Amino acid sequence: MNTTSETIKRIAAELRTLFPYGHSVSLLVNADTIPPQLVINGSFDYAEGSEMLRKHGLNMRQKEVYELGFKWTKISAEVDGVIFKALANGLPPTCRIVKEKVRIPKTQIVDTGEFIEIEKERVVCGNDDN
Repeated sequence: MNTTSETIKRIAAELRTLFPYGHSVSLLVNADTIPPQLVINGSFDYAEGSEMLRKHGLNMRQKEVYELGFKWTKISAEVDGVIFKALANGLPPTCRIVKEKVRIPKTQIVDTGEFIEIEKERVVCGNDDN
């Protein structure tokens, strides 16, 4: 039996018991100077993400809103040297989407039929020289 695998399985089982929400739970552990992070990721909204953290006594939370083709919110809290994060779909109730018109100057691109050469790097694997 591999003791490393067994230890990881035991930690996973304990995390499933602590966070039985049916969502993905990740534990990130880096150098000693960086606190461990527990990240809950799944299909839940801001209210459910906040409630998940609240159930574990994490009442003082921060939020950050992101737009990457869709809107999502990172809800986080640090307690006793551990950072907890819940990545929620959508925006918190204090945020809203505002549509606005922005003027962008027109530019015209003209194809002259000429080319310039640049030197760039690329990765080639195996016998592929092209």
